[in-house]
Amino acid sequence: MLNRCCKTYLQFHMHQLRPALMSFAMLAAAACGGGSESAGVDPAADVAADQVSVTVDAAYIRQPAAGRDVTSGGATLLAETEDLILVGASSPIAESIELHSMKRVDGMMRMDQIDSVPLPAGVPVSLKGGGDHFMLFGVKDLSPDTPVPLKLVLETGDGSTIEVDVQADVQSLGE
Repeated sequence: MLNRCCKTYLQFHMHQLRPALMSFAMLAAAACGGGSESAGVDPAADVAADQVSVTVDAAYIRQPAAGRDVTSGGATLLAETEDLILVGASSPIAESIELHSMKRVDGMMRMDQIDSVPLPAGVPVSLKGGGDHFMLFGVKDLSPDTPVPLKLVLETGDGSTIEVDVQADVQSLGE
């Protein structure tokens, strides 16, 4: 059985792969069988599009407080082959998702919406509370036992965009 990392890779690329490469892709996916899920590590999604590669690991969304429809989320992103820029995100469980950043200003923590998060090649960037993170608005239908689909929008050096589909775990408020 394929782990989630390899399934995500194949689902994203199946329409792009030439028939001659299909066999190679299936062999590579089979080799991933002992990957991060079986090791007890959060599953990762690898995506490559025309020499652009990014790894998204430990994606999560916090369960909103009772009676609220606003929450936060994060992930660790690694642009493997070139500098990328995270410019947006979306999910069917939220009306909108914005990028936000927490900074200390005059001794007080301040949260502001930001347009993007730079992802320098080869440098893991963690999105999490207390720094850059996702803010989800109009959140509905979250269950702690069900992964949530999350689509990340990344900009490449030439200004084109790629979309990366990942599954985010739902964290309870205390995690």
